[in-house]
Amino acid sequence: MSAQGVLEVEFVPGDRTTHSVRLAVHNLVLLGSDNRALSGRMTVTCAELVEALAKRLGAGAKVRLRLSLDPSAARVEVICELPDEAAQMVEKALRVANQDQPMEAYTHARGREEVEGQLGLARIRYEGQMTLSAKRTGRQFSLIAQSTAQS
Repeated sequence: MSAQGVLEVEFVPGDRTTHSVRLAVHNLVLLGSDNRALSGRMTVTCAELVEALAKRLGAGAKVRLRLSLDPSAARVEVICELPDEAAQMVEKALRVANQDQPMEAYTHARGREEVEGQLGLARIRYEGQMTLSAKRTGRQFSLIAQSTAQS
């Protein structure tokens, strides 16, 4: 079965809501790909992206998660409004997590996290087998994970 599917959801991050989104991601990817390993990687990726931003949100602030899956690629984008200082901290964690090869970056972060959020982002690179980037337009901030590997 070729992998395909799209999920877009906006929610206030919290234990209950984030857990429900994790279940939806897992089920969508499993339904669209019949690939448990890919489903697990995408679930970890979505949860870690949301967590990286949720730590810096004000009470009641929402994130929008968009997952797209097709036969050649998987992509997750989590978007929210962040103050400049919070966006800079996420960008710093991303720069540190993107240093080195995925396994080395993850091992380093597990030993000593230099910036809050670094470990989760390094985990996405290693366990999720994804590349990471960020985009900022004014107060709107996006964390993006993508992969071309569908195995």
